[in-house]
Amino acid sequence: MRKLALTAMFLSSQLSGFVHAAELPTCPVPKSAAVLKEPGLKGNAKARPAAQRGLDFLTRETVRWQEGTKCFGCHTQGVTLEALSVGVHNQYKIDKSGLRAIVDMMLNGSGGARRNKGFSHLEMHYFGTAKAFGGNAFARYDKWVGEDLRHDLFKVAGELIEYQKEDGSVDSDYPTMLPIAVGVVQRTYQAAQTWRQAHARSADDRWLLPIQKAERYLQASARTWMQTPPTNIQELNYGLLGLQAAGVSTSEPTMRALSKRVLSLQNDDGGWGYSGTGGDASNALATGETVYTLRMLGLTDRDQQVARGTDWLIAHQNQDGGWSNGGSAKGEAMWAVLGLVSVDVLSVAVDGLEDGQHVDGSLTIKSEARDNSEKGAGGVTSLEIAIDDLPVQRVCGSSLTHTWDTSKLEPGKHLVDLTATNAKGQVSTRRLEVYAGNVFLTQIGSRSADTGTVVSMRNIAPKAGGTVELQILKADGQGAPIATLAQDGQPGPMTFTWDGKSKGKAAVAGKYLARVVYRDAAKKQVQSEEQVVVLDTVANQERSYGQIQGHIALPKGANMPAAAAAPVASNAQVDLVDDKGRVVQSVRSTGEGNYRFKNVDQGKYKVRFRKQGFAAPEQDVSAAKGAESAADALMR
Repeated sequence: MRKLALTAMFLSSQLSGFVHAAELPTCPVPKSAAVLKEPGLKGNAKARPAAQRGLDFLTRETVRWQEGTKCFGCHTQGVTLEALSVGVHNQYKIDKSGLRAIVDMMLNGSGGARRNKGFSHLEMHYFGTAKAFGGNAFARYDKWVGEDLRHDLFKVAGELIEYQKEDGSVDSDYPTMLPIAVGVVQRTYQAAQTWRQAHARSADDRWLLPIQKAERYLQASARTWMQTPPTNIQELNYGLLGLQAAGVSTSEPTMRALSKRVLSLQNDDGGWGYSGTGGDASNALATGETVYTLRMLGLTDRDQQVARGTDWLIAHQNQDGGWSNGGSAKGEAMWAVLGLVSVDVLSVAVDGLEDGQHVDGSLTIKSEARDNSEKGAGGVTSLEIAIDDLPVQRVCGSSLTHTWDTSKLEPGKHLVDLTATNAKGQVSTRRLEVYAGNVFLTQIGSRSADTGTVVSMRNIAPKAGGTVELQILKADGQGAPIATLAQDGQPGPMTFTWDGKSKGKAAVAGKYLARVVYRDAAKKQVQSEEQVVVLDTVANQERSYGQIQGHIALPKGANMPAAAAAPVASNAQVDLVDDKGRVVQSVRSTGEGNYRFKNVDQGKYKVRFRKQGFAAPEQDVSAAKGAESAADALMR
């Protein structure tokens, strides 16, 4: 719960930086690219046709394989479904019958998610590995294809928690068998991706603790790699993907160091080999996996290493769409396809702003878009920037320069979207998350168990310093803390465990307020966040309190970016107000526009939705013990 002094800043004058969509220039889409006055920079026109051939090959071969085995094959369907999901997101033609057949086998085949033991190998063993491959695939599907597997996503996400060790790693119960089964880092990444999407869809902070534990393991692995590089580049790639899934931005030191290491291993021919120290021949799997990783981190074909890797994949593709005639054909194709299918219709590059950056003062953001349409039939017609879902500038062309005064921004997270449109009316969007003000503690979550209360968070301070405190107060937040725990401020995941005692004696079971405070080196408080927690057994909590959750949508129209087809209200503030008009809890919506209040006393409430530039509707809702209530909203 952010302090009211901060939330009130929603009403500040920073709205003056935004413009109504009607005030932006209209960029007509010509009947052909030939009449474009400024068609802009061209992307790699060969990449998308090659990716399409690869997708068709991969779908065909995976369906053929599973028709013979009748089982879930972990890597086989898991990575194929990921590739197809990315393909849907990046506007490729997907064989719907093949996609459905793969999903059906993952659900109902031997070892499928809906069989008695959930994901497994032949329903006998390798449960952790199977669940990690399956969960990661379901996470990508849920994000980019549809919601029909959401129940299965939540189920496997919960099962994966049972396989996480105390150090944060996820048990790899399948023997390392390169290049398909890489080991613990691979499993940990896949689990973190599963939990990340489960959190985005449910807004339940129960998923944040395992995510942050996973990050702790991956950060420790990365520190080891700084001294002794891993023998296999795949570990570097999975480490990067796992850290990103855990919420680590590309501007943080660990990500910079690992990315630099991966880039340094590129061969002269543009490809990558398996070695983590360099020197071996390029191959399709390692090259595709590396290009995919770099693109997921925000690199585009404007970056020469990515462009050369893409060219290598295209040059070595067979006519049938695969890359090998050997037994590893499907394995190579899966990752080679992921390297190519990550090429969207348009590529959007950004200078002057980094994901995860703390912004201050006046910034100059430069962006350029490249059209990857086949045979140059497209051409960039417009490029637009929106801040917190409100448009601020649109240019008719492929290059944009915007000066952003961040001095009036509310402290906290802000979203910057760059959206490009081509002559065919196709769009691609690049999103960056940045922070303003003294906000360093993020992703705060709690879990109350029979042994006490755990509060976890990410510290995004650029370097170690200061102190982080966990204060436990009475439920109304009044009076002095009954317990205080403190740690030195360290960047990355941090965890506090309150043993349920106050001054050496057991505290009374019930509801409390957990206040997390960040103090600088001079002991001055620079940030304070609050969250309701319950000291009681898990069973008693579930019986005694209710939950209120919902989804927040944005209107398609007047104030929305041109590309917003199904806009959701990310990062909106949601307040739970009791019948006396008091705000009893406050949360922010996830990137998928979902929110959740936990530990709610039985009674009647109003839910207020607040997002700058939009009307603030209210929803009446009742909470009941042991039940979940819903209150959705459409911002106006």
